[in-house]
Amino acid sequence: MNLSGNERLVTACGLYCGNCAIYNGTIGDTADQLKRLLESHGLGKETMAHIPGTDWYEGFDRGLTWCRESVHCGGCRSEARFNPMCELQKCVVQEKGLDFCFQCDQFPCDILAKFEQEFFPCIETLRKINETGVAEWVRQQEGR
Repeated sequence: MNLSGNERLVTACGLYCGNCAIYNGTIGDTADQLKRLLESHGLGKETMAHIPGTDWYEGFDRGLTWCRESVHCGGCRSEARFNPMCELQKCVVQEKGLDFCFQCDQFPCDILAKFEQEFFPCIETLRKINETGVAEWVRQQEGR
């Protein structure tokens, strides 16, 4: 299959990167906005350090900074993907040379079933992509 344009934003497991809060920067932006909002209301790291019972805040602040600085993704099909260790990407794209899990003779497999339990209902989504075609499915996702 020759994927082009926004079709490349459909992952092997059926996620659409165009709607992903990591890919589009929403997580980093939201962490930054929350940090600025807290600071503007006198709830920044320096102030909170002097309030009893707020020893947890320093870790919270580090978490917001980490989200802002480290939660970035170039899309699951890129080398700059958020999770370079993704089992599905490795299995489907790198090892089998396929674009989608539904193209595999073992679909749906145990790796995909485990992924579905931990993240999202990808098996039904992949069946829908296979049924409607990638281009039409992308068009539907972009309309959301």
